[in-house]
Amino acid sequence: MKQIDYKGYLEYFNPEIHATVCVPQKFDLSQNYSDPFNPVTSIKFETPFDGIVILKISDINGKEISTLTDEYRTAGYYEMKLNLILPI
Repeated sequence: MKQIDYKGYLEYFNPEIHATVCVPQKFDLSQNYSDPFNPVTSIKFETPFDGIVILKISDINGKEISTLTDEYRTAGYYEMKLNLILPI
């Protein structure tokens, strides 16, 4: 990193950067908030274990509309986009 003060003096720093990456502690599906003027919404979820993740969208009657994911995923945090425009 380079720092220049008001008098024009230069000083170089070599900071140590430490990052901790943590795994979620529980399964969680976050509330999504759709925008009536934007047909795309984000769906966030987290899983504490590696494994098959299946995320399906159903209508108010329980009829399956779409499958967002049905695949192996490692433990972590995910965000998927859902297009809310459905064919007529």
